[in-house]
Amino acid sequence: MIVYDYTGREPRKGQAPPRGVVREWRDGLQSAERARLDLQLTLLRNAGPEMLPGLVAGPIKVKGNKYPGIYKIQINGRVALRPLLCRGPINMDQELTLLIGATERDREFVPSNAPKVAVKRRGELLDNAKLRSEYRFPDEEPSCPVS
Repeated sequence: MIVYDYTGREPRKGQAPPRGVVREWRDGLQSAERARLDLQLTLLRNAGPEMLPGLVAGPIKVKGNKYPGIYKIQINGRVALRPLLCRGPINMDQELTLLIGATERDREFVPSNAPKVAVKRRGELLDNAKLRSEYRFPDEEPSCPVS
C-alpha cells in the first residue's frame, strides 16, 4: 500500500517534494502521539486497511451528514487521533491519501471543519493527483550527520 500526503501544490522541477499537511500536523504532536501515529501508518503501509480491522473507519458520518469517500484512522489514547484520508485517487486498491490531520473530542472533530476540508482536498486530487506526495515516514528521512 502506498501512503500519500496532500500537499496542495505540485512539486517543482529540481526541488524536493513539498511537505504534506498531515506530516506537518504530525510533527506538531507530542512524542507519544507521534509514535502512535507512526506505528499505525507503518502498519497501514505494510498490511493495508483490510488486514487491520477497526483502524480505518468510514465513509464517515458527522451529525447526520455523510462524507462519501472520506475515511478516518482511529488511533486511541490520551488524545484520540483521527487523520482523514481517502482511497486513491489513481489506484483505489493500492493507494491511500492522507487529507488532513485531526483529533476527536466528545465525538467531534478538531478542527470542526476537518470533514469539509477533506472533501475539498479529495476533489482537488481527483482533478490533479500531483497535489500530493508520498508520505515521509520519519525513519526514512535522511539523517543529519553528527559533527
